[in-house]
Amino acid sequence: MYNIKYYTTSNTYMENTKEGICVKFKSIFQKIMIPMALIVCFLGTVILGIVGILFTGTYEQQIYERNNDTANFVSQSVGGFMNMAYRVTEQMAYMNDILSMNTQIQTPILEDTAKRNDYFELIYIQDMNGDQTGRSSGELGNRANRWWFTQMLETGEPFVSKSYYSVNTNMACASIFIPLRQQEKEIGILATDIKLDKLQEAVSEFSDINTGTISFIIDGEGVVVAHPEKIYYEELYNYQNMTRTVTKKDEYGHVLYDGDGNILTEELPIEISPEYKNMIKEVMAGKSGQGLITDNGKDYYISYAPIPMDGISDSWSVISLQEKATAMQLMDRILRSGILATVATVVLAVILIFLLTRTITKPIQYCLKRLTDLSKGDLSIELPDIKGRDEVSQLLEAVGNTIETLKKIIDDITEQLHRISDGDLTNQAEYVYSKDFNGLGQSLGSISLSLNQSLKRVSAHSAEVSANAASLSQTAQSLAKDTELQENAVEKLASEIENTSGGISGSVEFSQKLKEKMSEVRKTMSATNRFAQELLQAMNLIQEDSQKISGIAKTIQDISVQTNLLALNASVEAARAGKAGIGFSVIAGEIRDLALHCSEAVENTEQLIGTTLDEIARGVDTLNVTVDTIHDSARGIQEANDLIEGIAKTAEIQKESINQISATLEQISIVVQNNSSVAQETASSSIEMQEHAHQLQQAVQKYRF
Repeated sequence: MYNIKYYTTSNTYMENTKEGICVKFKSIFQKIMIPMALIVCFLGTVILGIVGILFTGTYEQQIYERNNDTANFVSQSVGGFMNMAYRVTEQMAYMNDILSMNTQIQTPILEDTAKRNDYFELIYIQDMNGDQTGRSSGELGNRANRWWFTQMLETGEPFVSKSYYSVNTNMACASIFIPLRQQEKEIGILATDIKLDKLQEAVSEFSDINTGTISFIIDGEGVVVAHPEKIYYEELYNYQNMTRTVTKKDEYGHVLYDGDGNILTEELPIEISPEYKNMIKEVMAGKSGQGLITDNGKDYYISYAPIPMDGISDSWSVISLQEKATAMQLMDRILRSGILATVATVVLAVILIFLLTRTITKPIQYCLKRLTDLSKGDLSIELPDIKGRDEVSQLLEAVGNTIETLKKIIDDITEQLHRISDGDLTNQAEYVYSKDFNGLGQSLGSISLSLNQSLKRVSAHSAEVSANAASLSQTAQSLAKDTELQENAVEKLASEIENTSGGISGSVEFSQKLKEKMSEVRKTMSATNRFAQELLQAMNLIQEDSQKISGIAKTIQDISVQTNLLALNASVEAARAGKAGIGFSVIAGEIRDLALHCSEAVENTEQLIGTTLDEIARGVDTLNVTVDTIHDSARGIQEANDLIEGIAKTAEIQKESINQISATLEQISIVVQNNSSVAQETASSSIEMQEHAHQLQQAVQKYRF
């Protein structure tokens, strides 16, 4: 464990430990004030946080409950309205007059029902071929190409259609379709178009665009049926397909229709947040619930509930949204008020703690200031009159007594030291030291006694020191003279050795040069010997080739003899032949002459070759002698080179020895010079010592023992 402390400019210091850096306070005021203030702030923050969390959670729960109540109420209202319209339509489907499929009978009933139930925009009946047999208003037509007619033919079950926007009434509508059966046979379809303005009134009652509170209804396919903002049901916002349907119009603003009389529309995409999409999936699954979503950068509390439908229709749903920022305004005001109240309470508590801490720390700070002055040597400031008997008053009184005691002790010590400085060693302590200060009084007495004895011994020995210093001065001066003579002798010897070293260095250089010259001669003799060997080998080769030429000459001589014999035989044969062999005889004669000349040339060549061989033999003998002589000369040169190299090594060793002797003498010279300097300094010091001893005697004489 280690502690490293370093002070800051405030009344705190930082302490660096193995556990980290912690802040410690030098002021007791800070030790009390800061922790208490921190505790009050912490408690205020904790209480405010707990209360805020509890209130916020409770308030959010109330918001969810209100939204759920709104969604459930709207769901029940819309469900009741749609069920009522369905029941009226269903009752009409069982009326015999309606089942008559007679236009004259059906039309008054349809008109009367539409008049009594103003939420019906239109009531109409068609047979199984799509031909209308009755309408509450308008002209009869054929509806066989409508989607709902096709669905009724396929399923034969009643249902509530998806919502759509009616350009005739400028409001959202939905239709109820119920099959007309007579004796278990379908004879037609009864349809009622319902104006959903009642639903619009229901959602508008629980919506406020300005405060961010919105309730709206979507059908089983995710299409907005009722919404406080008209554009949502006019453009048929579909939260299942994420589209909105816009009615196509011509350049004059007239609605466009297709060939079957259906309104032409186009779908455009819409964007909502992922949380909103997940919530829509829950809604489309017919579930109820609540949650928090973010859309268009705003947070909303959301609640949703299903609206069951009769027939085989998918259930509708009501969704209630409330903007979080608006809903939490009251809670935010409460929290801000709580924060202000907490801050005010904390500030008041800190002020009270500050005042209380001041009453405790102010006397302590005064004591601290007085002790600080005391630590700097200031004993002159008096403490104020003390009133009260609490711990702080007792602390001030104890500090005053301590300062008074220290002042008396210091005055006594000062008096005794003044006397000692004046040379009076006979005085005794006047102040009576008590308890732990008794050792201080004894120490002062011991100091005085010790100084008395020591100065007596100094006085006695100072005379001896003075006499010894005079003797030492004479001895040192004599030693300095002898050292100077030694220094001169060493310098002469060093000069002689330096001259000898120069001569030996010259011998070493001459031996080195002679060694290099002999090495060059040895290399030349080696090259000459090599050339002589090569010449001897060449002469031997010439001798061998000459002997081969001699053999060739003998061969030619033999050929010449044979040729001569052949020519003689040819002459004999030519003589026998008579005239026919005259030409051949002439040729044979020429051949014989040629053989004779060749024989003579061969003899001359043999003589020359013999002479040459003799000369070569003598040259070889002479060259062998020369080679032997060169070998002997090379050996002699090598021996001379070895002797010169030995002389050079010996001279080098002598040179190194002389250098070592010279270095040793140089060291001796330095030592002698140092001895001379020391002797001179010793002589000077002894004179000074004698003077100091005399001054010491004079100084000791002023003391009274």
